[in-house]
Amino acid sequence: MVKKYPYLVKDIKAAGDDIGNHTYNHPRLIYLTEAEVRKEIEMNNELLESITGDRIKYFRPPGGRYYFSTLEVLKNMEIILWTINTDDIYSPADKIYDETIQAKDGDIILLHSGVPQTIEVLPRILKYFSAHNIKPVLIGELKAIRSREFFNRRCPQGL
Repeated sequence: MVKKYPYLVKDIKAAGDDIGNHTYNHPRLIYLTEAEVRKEIEMNNELLESITGDRIKYFRPPGGRYYFSTLEVLKNMEIILWTINTDDIYSPADKIYDETIQAKDGDIILLHSGVPQTIEVLPRILKYFSAHNIKPVLIGELKAIRSREFFNRRCPQGL
């Protein structure tokens, strides 16, 4: 989809959001050879980097499934998965809403772009989050928050 909609990638970057790789053609990696996995990831990285000018740091495998050999292909990229799967592609808007509002601090919610029921319910979800002082953050921000929390638990008096 990156090749088809490069302007959306530019808009997402301009909004300050993190850009990650989700493969070039969205195949299930567990059905590919290591060479095919490498091609999917590298082709998409090259395209994303040509549009954004940035090195791609994050990767989410389609379906969340991969073999450990995939880690060798990632070249210092981090795999980012989710803690809440709304199953939004197959679920009605009300079920997506019910799943999403169960989110706690640090949860990562899986939602897909272009899904009509997700588009329909997203304003309602964001309104709920706002009313309950739940703030969506970028992956980079979440990592920094979690790192500080871990450090403060381990070293409460600081260094």
